[in-house]
Amino acid sequence: MKKLFLLLLIIVFSILLFVKYSNRELIVIAPNLEVNSEYKLDKLEVCYGNKYKCDIVNAKILEIDSIDNSVIGKQKVSFTVEYKGNIQKIEKEIEVIDDIKPVITLEEVNIENVCDSFVNEKNYTAIDNYDGDITDKVKVIRDGNTVIYKVSDSSGNEIIQMRNVNFNDNISPILKVNSYDTDYVKLGSIYKEPMYSAIDNCDGDITDKVIKEGNVDTSKVGEYNISYKIIDSSNNISTVNRKVIVSDFKSNTNSNKIIYLTYDDGPCVYTSYILDVLKKYNVKATFFVTGQFGYFDMIKREYEEGHTIGLHTYSHDFRIYKSSESYFEDLNKIEDVVYKKIGIKPKLIRFPGGTSNTVSRNYKKNIMTELSREVIEKGYNYVDWSIDSGDSKSRSASSYEIYKNVINSLSVNRVNIVLMHDIKKQNIESTELIIKYALANGWTFLPISENTPLVKARVNN
Repeated sequence: MKKLFLLLLIIVFSILLFVKYSNRELIVIAPNLEVNSEYKLDKLEVCYGNKYKCDIVNAKILEIDSIDNSVIGKQKVSFTVEYKGNIQKIEKEIEVIDDIKPVITLEEVNIENVCDSFVNEKNYTAIDNYDGDITDKVKVIRDGNTVIYKVSDSSGNEIIQMRNVNFNDNISPILKVNSYDTDYVKLGSIYKEPMYSAIDNCDGDITDKVIKEGNVDTSKVGEYNISYKIIDSSNNISTVNRKVIVSDFKSNTNSNKIIYLTYDDGPCVYTSYILDVLKKYNVKATFFVTGQFGYFDMIKREYEEGHTIGLHTYSHDFRIYKSSESYFEDLNKIEDVVYKKIGIKPKLIRFPGGTSNTVSRNYKKNIMTELSREVIEKGYNYVDWSIDSGDSKSRSASSYEIYKNVINSLSVNRVNIVLMHDIKKQNIESTELIIKYALANGWTFLPISENTPLVKARVNN
């Protein structure tokens, strides 16, 4: 029995020696290749042997054929090897791998007073060397005041980034009411609640959570207070308070609180809208007309609706100040237009730029001194203004700014002749704001007439 076991042992050992030293060949030693990279030929080695035993030999790898380093996985590659003066092709199975982690880049953002929604905001990017943009695969986790960003590529390489933020919302919502702080409503009319909105930095649109307090009774003259309040999820509060005044809008004809609205430079496309506002409140005004835009039918409407028509020259071109002849030629031209439309020739005028203008110096010295005298001699009378609405001083002047300029300048101690321009779109709204305020506060509107004390500015040329 022992002899048999010894014989079998010798046979097995012999087989192992045969396998170890038989089938020997040149083998290229090539490690796994990182995707999109290349082997360096001088770094590769060649051995002679088999998978059980292989000895390094002095062989040179000349080139590598048909390797695709852009695709992960195993593939057979042909190596051209020179060994002992002989050149031969050696095939080997190599593996292209990806073991590089993706890169997460965190954008620079404000990390103070951060909302819970911060974790859902795409304020980061994730790029992988093989998969490309994998931002949509990033998992964002909040752990206290730490936000954790984690992503794995298709090869299982994982990267984790973290940043500390201050989850503390102390910013109040933005509450907007589409109306002015004070509004005027006519007695017996229908009060329409203005539109409003509430936007919060964390909660988004929370308009539906606005709390409105107060009501307006248009059947009673009086002052009504309306408040709007919004509270966000972090208990930050915003409020807006408005005052609504219900008035009968009746003029006080026995009062010395009189306003003369005057409009220069039209008629134009906006004139009809201003006339609509004036008609709505039965307010009469004065229009100093030109011919620079046409719309001459508006002159007839102005006249028929009870407004005073004055002349402002036809062209409104300051070159009319080159001489008295050029001025009166232009004045007569608009006078003829008005006569054809309403059958009268107005004798009330306003100089372009006003009597005190200095631009006329560019055309003729002392021309305004001459004209202010000559127009009187020819039977005209001229008027300037005591209140400049500011509508022409700044192209960006809003309706509300114009309105405030006017009402803040009103005085019971002087004649209130207001300079406005019906070529300014803002004056459609500003006209209504001025009228509503004035009527609610006991002012009367009148057109300029023969009995009006005319404001005349000092001549500066």
